[in-house]
Amino acid sequence: MWSNSDKIASIAQVAIAVGTLAALLGLRTTRREVGILERQLDLQSREFKMARKVAFPHLGVETGASGGLYVPVTVKWLHGTDPAYEVEIWIRRNEGYRHAWIEDIAPRDDVRSIAIPATKDEMANCPFPGFEKEVPDVKWEWVGMCWFGPDGTSASLSEKFLRDP
Repeated sequence: MWSNSDKIASIAQVAIAVGTLAALLGLRTTRREVGILERQLDLQSREFKMARKVAFPHLGVETGASGGLYVPVTVKWLHGTDPAYEVEIWIRRNEGYRHAWIEDIAPRDDVRSIAIPATKDEMANCPFPGFEKEVPDVKWEWVGMCWFGPDGTSASLSEKFLRDP
């Protein structure tokens, strides 16, 4: 027959085995739950990035016929739900650089401004190095624009256009 100490040892071994099995099952469940939480976090991060991309302001620019030293510009709101800040417009024509600055643009607004001749200091800070490489002839102009969204993300565009007569 079994002694009391053998019975206690056997019961203890069964209890340890059951506890170990329960811990392993719990660990497997915990790993699965951690995997689910990681997936949810990844999906939320992607959703946030997509929402920021959709909200970011996308702008376009049009220039008018030159009024001598001054060039009328219209900044057009193309897409997005956030405002745009610190909008800079640069124009390079054969007569030289023109520069305009708009503090902010609300969503769905088109803003008109006047680009004036750029100073030497402004020209030194022009964010479009391609403007220096090619001086457009009388029929063409380089137009560049840069701006910030509310989160500090910047955007820019730079294109060569046929000038209005």
